[in-house]
Amino acid sequence: MQPIINYAICAVSAYLIGSLSFGIIISKLFYHKDIRNFGSKSAGMTNMLRTLGKAPAIATFICDVGKGIVAVVLAKKLLCGDADPLVCGYIAAVFSILGHMFPIYFKFRGGKGVATALGVTTALAWQTFPIVMIPFVIIVAVSKMISLGSIISAVILPIATYFVYYFWYPECSPVVPTVATAVIALLIIFMHRTNIKRMVHGEENKLGAKKSDE
Repeated sequence: MQPIINYAICAVSAYLIGSLSFGIIISKLFYHKDIRNFGSKSAGMTNMLRTLGKAPAIATFICDVGKGIVAVVLAKKLLCGDADPLVCGYIAAVFSILGHMFPIYFKFRGGKGVATALGVTTALAWQTFPIVMIPFVIIVAVSKMISLGSIISAVILPIATYFVYYFWYPECSPVVPTVATAVIALLIIFMHRTNIKRMVHGEENKLGAKKSDE
């Protein structure tokens, strides 16, 4: 029973940390605006970039990545007790992203989870970082669509995670990491469903446009 309690504690703490939506906090604190009332209505970095500029967007990105790292490290190092640290870490990863997407402090309206996903996956298996980031950078550079880069990177994430654990961490089963990152990928794709519809119709906003596609 004790490991189940530890897993639940990790989930709840990660969700609460993830619910700290820094796009909303920064936009309200420094600009007296709610970023969710502008552009794509998302509390993510891209909407911050298009609506408020580079500095708040960079700050939002760093904080959203950072909270994912904090949630995972806290779960693995302090909250897991006798439970499996790897399982605790990936539970924290999923729930911190859920918190970012559906923050309890902000009426369950947050961002799309990309930056926080980058934080949690890097904290758990840093080798996944270049594997997902290189395609992201190339796709965004060519298409000018951050949303497309995010979706493709999300698709790559569980595949990359499986092979990272298979080759770099053979002592660990890749099942939990792969399943958890597949859930994360599905959540990110789901949150980009309106972007996908716009892409299908050739109406997705690109970098340099006034509207946000975050």
